[in-house]
Amino acid sequence: MSDLERWIELVPTGQTATPSFWWSGLRLVQSAEKLQKLQTLLAELVAGWQTHPVARIRRDAGLDFRAVELENPEGDIQPEHKREASLLASELLFHVRTALDYAVYQAAWRNSGQRQQRTAFPLCLVEEAWPRRRRDDLKGLSQAHIELIEKAQPFNGVGWTLSLASLSNRDKHRTAVEVTPTYGFKVDLGKRWTDPLGDDAYYGLQIENPKIRCLLIPEGEEPSEIGIPAVEALAEILDGAARLVNIFLSEEGQPLVQITYGPVTGS
Repeated sequence: MSDLERWIELVPTGQTATPSFWWSGLRLVQSAEKLQKLQTLLAELVAGWQTHPVARIRRDAGLDFRAVELENPEGDIQPEHKREASLLASELLFHVRTALDYAVYQAAWRNSGQRQQRTAFPLCLVEEAWPRRRRDDLKGLSQAHIELIEKAQPFNGVGWTLSLASLSNRDKHRTAVEVTPTYGFKVDLGKRWTDPLGDDAYYGLQIENPKIRCLLIPEGEEPSEIGIPAVEALAEILDGAARLVNIFLSEEGQPLVQITYGPVTGS
């Protein structure tokens, strides 16, 4: 190549060259897609459920519901179902947290006219922590935006940010948030039958009103413990984040995030 020859490449300006809340909206759309996939998975499990557990109780147990025993309690639930449900929940939480962090960064950039370093969307469980987090995480934000974020804090009794703080901190720092399909039912201890497994030490119990749900398993608890309905909890988090991010999007004149999902049979 001679001194008169040069390679020239034209690089178009990307959408990160100027501040925009569009990226926060995109992350929330991704979150909604994860929730829809989780609902689809649950619907498929409900439709394909074939195996029902056997409910039994020892003859000498009296009327103690804690003594009810189940054979094959997980039925048609396979390990891959649990893994897929857990990963979808984990990815949803990641997108929501990232959407909120993006919103703070973009707001700080727009408000101050320059990129700010080490911004983040704070999630304060106690009010005493707020002054430090406001100073460290919300550099460059306008007072109006700071007040908007403060109103959404867990210490103000906002349920969706409290749930987000608990679940996302666990998922990010300790272990994946665990979701499992569960099989619930009603039994009447006054209705006892011959044990279906043929053991004279047991009565058989009639399973009534069976329902399949997806539950968030409490950290450190056995899967048999009652958890939080996953679809409802994740939908509440997503709805709350969308309401907040839409305020920023409306200020910029961007289209608002529309979250649509419906109830799932058995949820």
